[in-house]
Amino acid sequence: MYLVVVIVDTPNRQFSTDEVRRALFASAAGTDYLRHAYLEAVYGRTMFSLYLLATNESAALRMAEQLCRRTMASVCTVSDWRVESTRIGFSP
Repeated sequence: MYLVVVIVDTPNRQFSTDEVRRALFASAAGTDYLRHAYLEAVYGRTMFSLYLLATNESAALRMAEQLCRRTMASVCTVSDWRVESTRIGFSP
């Protein structure tokens, strides 16, 4: 299992964390192997911390970014967002 942190830049906007969480789980397919998610939405940025089952780090990074892109596309009516970073995170 991998913890992947995805930061999405949302200039001049703040989304509801609950709205993004609902969209995340609605966007997740069984093949995404999403096991747990923590989200934080602040003005100008949304952070996803996703626990995914994957065979390796590159697969986990790819799955997480694709899932976040699907999620943001479903909550945004315009394309004024971009994935700022995707990285493997570490649990304390």
